[in-house]
Amino acid sequence: MGKQRIVTIFVLIIFLAVIMSGGFWYFQKQKANNARIAAITDALQLANNVQGKVLQFYFHHGTFPSSNSEAGILKPEAYQLKALKSITVKQGGQIWLHFNKESGVDNGSIFFIPKMDFKSQKLWERRSDSFPDLNTYCPE
Repeated sequence: MGKQRIVTIFVLIIFLAVIMSGGFWYFQKQKANNARIAAITDALQLANNVQGKVLQFYFHHGTFPSSNSEAGILKPEAYQLKALKSITVKQGGQIWLHFNKESGVDNGSIFFIPKMDFKSQKLWERRSDSFPDLNTYCPE
């Protein structure tokens, strides 16, 4: 009876250790995912400022800028922040955000295309092949 009790306690201890390590692993994974989402959200916040500058250029010139300097913003690499490598204004006023591995996708990107649909009040269309789950945590 004593030997059986020791075996039962030993199995119980191992069972609890497995449960605790699984919980710890899950917590670490959630913590990393939350940090990734926060970094992407911060980058999107910076993109809002760039969108304002691109729209301002458009309303003054009747055309979209095709570079950061033309839009009157900093060089692409000046926007490095956590998971963000750069923000680049391209032809037609497109705004491209390039990410590093902190985003969960090394060399991932999100880009904005000017839509200018005043009726629906949607000025930008956001796209990303790198982050298919983007709309679940950062709705447009």
